[in-house]
Amino acid sequence: MKPRIAISAPMSVPMEHLSEVEDLLNVKYEIPYGHISFWDRKSAYDQNQFNRADAVVVILNDFDYDSSKSDYFIPIGVHRELQEANKQRKKVFLAYKRKSDGVLNLYIATYILGNGDDYKRTSIKGNAGSSDMFKVWLKSLESKESEVDDSMKSLGIDAQAELEKAAIKLMTNSIYGSVVSCNTDPVDEQVKLPMARRVYASLIPNPDYSDERLLLML
Repeated sequence: MKPRIAISAPMSVPMEHLSEVEDLLNVKYEIPYGHISFWDRKSAYDQNQFNRADAVVVILNDFDYDSSKSDYFIPIGVHRELQEANKQRKKVFLAYKRKSDGVLNLYIATYILGNGDDYKRTSIKGNAGSSDMFKVWLKSLESKESEVDDSMKSLGIDAQAELEKAAIKLMTNSIYGSVVSCNTDPVDEQVKLPMARRVYASLIPNPDYSDERLLLML
């Protein structure tokens, strides 16, 4: 499974640059667009999208390589995302475009964090010679997944079957109810229901759902 990537950039960075990095991730590294997230500056900021990411790609003004050599500070928004990335132990990369030939690449980033909201002490730069490290990181993820699959197979375990069993077990043993359509797979999205409503729903037809949907009391 491909990792999820969050793109972080100051408001001063044009949205076209974020789209350029998004295309690089998709075309060069085959990361699905659905696995790439960034704030579109129009809708509300979604912290959950950032939290789900496995790595963060930072873009500086003009695709710079070192924020400490620029005449601007890392803004507080990027500062806070770097704090979260550090707390959540995410990989952090920097998108840098070479001035000589305009080639865009991703580099392992080194960053220093200011304490609390002291964003003026935060800085980030790319590591020279690390332009292949994003690809290496992807390979390491694939290797770990392959090792897990091989280990399960050696024990005679079907990974997909086990996932399906786990999902069904969660549905039947959790404190959640599940709304299941007659036309869909039984393993569906869970809906949290108060206990009284679940008991009521198991005995009396629920007016909140159409006749073709079944409410299972778990």
